[in-house]
Amino acid sequence: MATFFKNVISKYSNKKKEPFCKYISESIYFDNKNNVRLCPFTDLGLIKENYDGIWLNTDDLKKKMTECTQIIQSKDINQECKECIFLDKTDRNTTPAIKYVYFAHWKFCSNNCIYCDYPKNDNFIETKHYDVLPTIKQLIDTKLITKNTSFIFECGDACTHPEFDKIIYFLLNYNFKNIVVKTSGLRFCQSIADLIGRNKGEVHISFDSGTRFMYQKIKQFDKFN
Repeated sequence: MATFFKNVISKYSNKKKEPFCKYISESIYFDNKNNVRLCPFTDLGLIKENYDGIWLNTDDLKKKMTECTQIIQSKDINQECKECIFLDKTDRNTTPAIKYVYFAHWKFCSNNCIYCDYPKNDNFIETKHYDVLPTIKQLIDTKLITKNTSFIFECGDACTHPEFDKIIYFLLNYNFKNIVVKTSGLRFCQSIADLIGRNKGEVHISFDSGTRFMYQKIKQFDKFN
């Protein structure tokens, strides 16, 4: 028996491990500059600029994911990726499959936090706010996502998006199992209550302070109560 387990451990421990990035090989990211990319941190996985909700060719998407995965596993890997904290190693199959869908195209928020990359001032640039539901439906049609694919809404306060409830209910009705929403928690959304009630995801609330004084200093709005 000991020999059996030793052989099993040896078999898997000796498998060659290749560089692996969950963003490049398993994600698609809709950023706040109207770009679609595999990774939010590098242009290596840039798929399309000036995205307006009109979908890309599925074969092109698969090709891009495969090409970028091969690059980070080769000597041609760029220094930015080589030094990235998300670069790991794996011995499993890295066939193109989308496990994480990030929607970060929505900048608007209920607050104006002092640490935010997009403060409400004269330099605030409004991006084109396309309808994401057709994009989600097209992603489903690609067969690159499954019920276990995670949908993450981040950047601004997703709850202020005019179609937020419709998007969440679509994902819930489609029975996706992991929906992540990042929000200030200032606006009640029935869809979020239902999301939690059905145990289909999680909600990250930005609170920042336990006192009204500091909350107002950080958020720059008096909404502590």
